[in-house]
Amino acid sequence: MVFSYIFSLLKTGLFVVLLNDYFKRVHPEKYEDVIVTTTLKIIYLYSNFQLITNKAFRSVKQIILSNPRLAELLSEYRFKNKPIFEFVLDEKIIYSVNNEKINSLEFPKQYDFIIFSDYNNITSENHCVNKIILKTIPQNESVTYEVSDIKFMLIEVKINDKIIKINFKSDEYNYYIIDNIFDYKFFKYFLKIYHVNEIKDVNEELFNKMTIHILDNNVNKIEYDASDSLQLKKNEYLKLSNMIQCK
Repeated sequence: MVFSYIFSLLKTGLFVVLLNDYFKRVHPEKYEDVIVTTTLKIIYLYSNFQLITNKAFRSVKQIILSNPRLAELLSEYRFKNKPIFEFVLDEKIIYSVNNEKINSLEFPKQYDFIIFSDYNNITSENHCVNKIILKTIPQNESVTYEVSDIKFMLIEVKINDKIIKINFKSDEYNYYIIDNIFDYKFFKYFLKIYHVNEIKDVNEELFNKMTIHILDNNVNKIEYDASDSLQLKKNEYLKLSNMIQCK
C-alpha cells in the first residue's frame, strides 16, 4: 500500500517535470507567461477557497454557539475517549484509562502518582481541564476536589544555567487544586509533558540539581530543591512543615 502510493507520487512528479521540460523547449516564448499566469490563478483560487472555508467555519461555529445542547454534545464527543486517569512512573505515563473502561480494567500496582483529568466542566468556550494529582486510587474511582484560590505570579525551574518559566494553569489545564502536591517527580513529569523542547539536552544528573523558584501573589519568594515539596490549600500553601499565609 505504502509502496504503491510512493510509486504513484513518483510517476506524477516525473510527469510534471517532463511536461514542464517539453513546454519550455517547444514553446519558450510562452513559457514564462504561462507559468506566471498559472501561479497567479492558483494563488487566486487558494485565496477564494480559504475565504469560503473560513466563512463556513464561522457559520458552523455560530450555529453551535447558539445551540447550547449541540455544543454540549460536541464537547462530550470530543472528550469521550480522553484518559481521565493517567498513572505516572519515572516521569512517564505508563497506563491510562478513559471513563468508559474504568470499571473493567485493573490498575497498575506500582506508580509515583496519578493524574486525574476532569472533563465535566469543558464547554465550547472553556477548554481548561482541572488536573488533580493523586497518590492513591480513589474509592469507587470517584474524585472530589476544590479549586484553590492560590495563584503564583512566577514559577521558574532552574536546571544548571537553564531557566524555564512554567505555569500551573493555561487555556488547556489547571493544576491549582487544593491538596495537589508538587514534588521533584511531578516537576520532571510536568517538564517532559509541557516543556519537552526546552529540556531535550538535560540529563538525569542535571535534573538532580534542579531548583524551583516561586514568587507568590504577596511577592514572597520561595526556593526549594529535589528534597522539598509544595502543597496547595484554599488560601495558602505548605512547604515542608511550614505554612505560608497567602491571601
